[in-house]
Amino acid sequence: MERSVFLQRKLWVRNSIAGGAMYAFNATWKTGAMALMIMAIPPIGACAGEPQSPYDVCMASAQNSMAYRECGAAEIARQDRLLNDAWRRLAESLKSESDDAYRALLDEQRKWNAFKESACLYYYKGFGSLGTSVQYPACLIGILKQRTEYLTRFYLEQTGKQ
Repeated sequence: MERSVFLQRKLWVRNSIAGGAMYAFNATWKTGAMALMIMAIPPIGACAGEPQSPYDVCMASAQNSMAYRECGAAEIARQDRLLNDAWRRLAESLKSESDDAYRALLDEQRKWNAFKESACLYYYKGFGSLGTSVQYPACLIGILKQRTEYLTRFYLEQTGKQ
């Protein structure tokens, strides 16, 4: 399990247990306490001896909300490039075989893009600094990874390159 997903689940459990009482504290205190808590949790891959992603390394060294946002933005851009590469490979493969299949994929991707743009906004709009700097990017990164994996699997099945 990646660190960002782990943090997202840990924060959800913490927020569920604490309920509304958590919001009674000063926002600055929450941000500082959460930053300390996040820094104290080693990435899951590090515990298992697996190599860390650039995102994990960046998040482990981040010291404040702005740094967390920068880590998230860099990883979102990286995941978006991977997604675009996977989509292009699949689209070219389908286009050479069936124009109808290509158009269906294009329509699906446009609908998926609309979903992606709204999927994680509840973190961005409803959880303050923590939501915008940690939870929103983690959610969006997860969605981008899932779509990339799906398109890659589809391409491998389509081309028989498994």
